[in-house]
Amino acid sequence: MDAELRILHIDQDHDEYFLINKRLLRTTLSFSLCWAPDWQGAAEHLNVQSFDVCLLDYYLDQKTGFRMLESIRQQDSHVAVVMLVSHRELGLDRKVIKLGADDMVSKFGLTAQLLERAVLQSVERRKIIEALQKSEQDYRHIAELSTSVLHNMGNLLNSLYTAGGKMQNINSESKLSTLGKLNALIQDHEDHLDGFLTNHPKGKLLPQMLTSLYDVLLDEQRQMAHEIERHTDIVKLMEQTIRRQQDVAKEHAFHEPIHLDQIVDNAVAMCETIVGKREIELRLEKTCAPFVEGSRSRLTQVLVNLIKNAVEAMEAAPRKRLHIRLDEEDEQTAKITISDTGCGIPEDKQPFLFQFGYSDKEEGHGFGLHYCQKTVGAMGGTLTLVHSREHYGTTFAVCLPVLQSK
Repeated sequence: MDAELRILHIDQDHDEYFLINKRLLRTTLSFSLCWAPDWQGAAEHLNVQSFDVCLLDYYLDQKTGFRMLESIRQQDSHVAVVMLVSHRELGLDRKVIKLGADDMVSKFGLTAQLLERAVLQSVERRKIIEALQKSEQDYRHIAELSTSVLHNMGNLLNSLYTAGGKMQNINSESKLSTLGKLNALIQDHEDHLDGFLTNHPKGKLLPQMLTSLYDVLLDEQRQMAHEIERHTDIVKLMEQTIRRQQDVAKEHAFHEPIHLDQIVDNAVAMCETIVGKREIELRLEKTCAPFVEGSRSRLTQVLVNLIKNAVEAMEAAPRKRLHIRLDEEDEQTAKITISDTGCGIPEDKQPFLFQFGYSDKEEGHGFGLHYCQKTVGAMGGTLTLVHSREHYGTTFAVCLPVLQSK
């Protein structure tokens, strides 16, 4: 670990500080070490700067360090805490972890190697806990938003139902049928319409009835137009409400801590049948097991898509070898490479591989690689074509940022 770890050692015995410092110097860690004999001194350090790790003595001022552990957690939830004890007591480790410590080690027999492992593991554990807490907050926020959306949608549906009922009433009570009756009356006297309109009692009233009916129908039309406009506004508001929820869901969709080693195993297991049927020689190589942040299901689907593409590319290959490797490109980046010995991709087609709608397969829809690249990009990573040569094979690489502590 190249980044310097800021370590705070809290122990009333100053000799213990020298011993801890001596052990740390024998490790591969790059670190700065501060010492405090009690909570007052520790609080002063914590107020001035932030620390990555706190080495806390179990016995302080003739009492356990539990109260100090609680205070540390209240003041700085990000610092990893390793509890140092003189001897292990039954159930003490569970109690320590429950109160917020990330590890517990015994001072007796504590070697530089054990101390280094405890420090690194506690930092990693605190990193994952924070990611899980953030993920929990995101899901809680989405759940609260969903409840609010359902409530709002219920109100909008009631308004929509009311608007529909008004339109139904306008339609059922419409005077449009009266126009048909007046039309039938005119048709009955069309041979002597002039005399009917001037001499017949009903005929004399016909022009006035048509004028009155026009006013009534015009009013009905206005009412109907108003309800249709209201109906349309409600539907638009429902659409906006749904879109807002979708936007928030997308915003929080990639905040899940993922054990990349397990995702690779899951993707390989899901493709085991098609790999076996085609008698493909599979080589799975993993040199690390980092955590990344994203969506488990989506990242698994990306790897499954890439593996299936590799399998299909080797349909007619004389030698069928699939190599999947998980390693670290650097300390901040995890890399998954998927290599096959398939037909390869022509050089003139390679620039278009990730374009939406492009596919060199007869039944391809041109969405797979585009989706994969967009999904990995949303997780802060990249999906690239490393190299491809016709009749020799292809290699794709998925690079993702390793989950860092805050």
